[in-house]
Amino acid sequence: MVSLAAMAPFAAHANGFDRVMLPPALLFEEGTYLEFNFSYTIPDVEGTFDPSLLPGGLPIGPAGAQSTGNIADSFTRLGVGIKFDYGENWSFAARGLQPYGQNGTYSDGLTIGPPLGALPPAVRGSVERLYALPGATSDLNIDAIDLLARYKFSDEWSVFGGPRIQRLSSGAIGSPSSSGVYGWDDDTEVGFVLGAGYENQATYTQVMLTYTSAIDHQVENDRIVPGNPAHSQAALTPDGATISTPESFQLTVRQPLSPEWAVFGSARHAKWSDANIINTFTDGTVDSVTSYPDVNTYSLGVGHAVSDKLALSLTGLYQTGDENSSLFAPRNAVRALSVGLQYQVSDNMRIRANYAHSWLEDAQPAFGTLNFDDSTAQSIAVQIGYSF
Repeated sequence: MVSLAAMAPFAAHANGFDRVMLPPALLFEEGTYLEFNFSYTIPDVEGTFDPSLLPGGLPIGPAGAQSTGNIADSFTRLGVGIKFDYGENWSFAARGLQPYGQNGTYSDGLTIGPPLGALPPAVRGSVERLYALPGATSDLNIDAIDLLARYKFSDEWSVFGGPRIQRLSSGAIGSPSSSGVYGWDDDTEVGFVLGAGYENQATYTQVMLTYTSAIDHQVENDRIVPGNPAHSQAALTPDGATISTPESFQLTVRQPLSPEWAVFGSARHAKWSDANIINTFTDGTVDSVTSYPDVNTYSLGVGHAVSDKLALSLTGLYQTGDENSSLFAPRNAVRALSVGLQYQVSDNMRIRANYAHSWLEDAQPAFGTLNFDDSTAQSIAVQIGYSF
């Protein structure tokens, strides 16, 4: 029968700015192994903005819903990995992936008034962030290369780990209607991946625990689009920005029930509360651009071998969130359902394909004046694996 190994789904659209949450399963492939990954995600995250709904009844704009536009851009992820054995106990692997990203823009047609400079100072401080919404944009992309080694203590038990070389591409975040849009250049930092695994080759049972370290990118940022001088930070020149990715723990389990059926699941904790985007200004002012909560993600699925070449899978996913989420991650919990197939083209080559539909629970960032309802995301993913 076709192997039911590693049929867990690909990530679709996650909290923080996660884009992929796959453990280094290629280390557990037999022999020399090469894989290519491709995925494409189409988010639909459109909300309404009503600046007359501020607590206390303070109107700062016309009553009625205004569309934010779809604030999340579609995105593509590419990946490649290779693994080989050295002797009976050692395996080595390298993989390139695009684990994090955040891209989107609010409509620049949002209407807010009176002008921020005409508001009393006491009021201005409490609503200043709302005046940043028109045209607010984020363009953040992170690539990584994992260089991993695995040592087998026995046929069942092993440990693995190695450095993660992570590259933050040049990008920008901010708003032309507030303190401006700030850009940064490329930055490369190094973290690490550690883990342990258990496997039973006769039954394809596999358990893997993976830890990924936090990585901080500290970059100089320059205002590339002027801001509104009425904002308290518009006239300040920033010293720099810190853009962080979180430490995370992920447990994955696969347990066959018979030669034709298997169940699999995963649990992941990502400490996003320590991985926000922070601007620091020359006068010591610190502005946290995001306010992510810690995120837990759970998945449970079943796989069925239809023949000696074809297997199908169905997987459910649940991810925790925060109703009062960040402006560029306006989602509460996420629920997703994915269907997948694996086709064994030959003894050496297989193809896996997956479709996932995600439902993003309603969120109300920014004092409840922003409402995001019925947001969704759709993803397709393809993996081609070849064993030598």
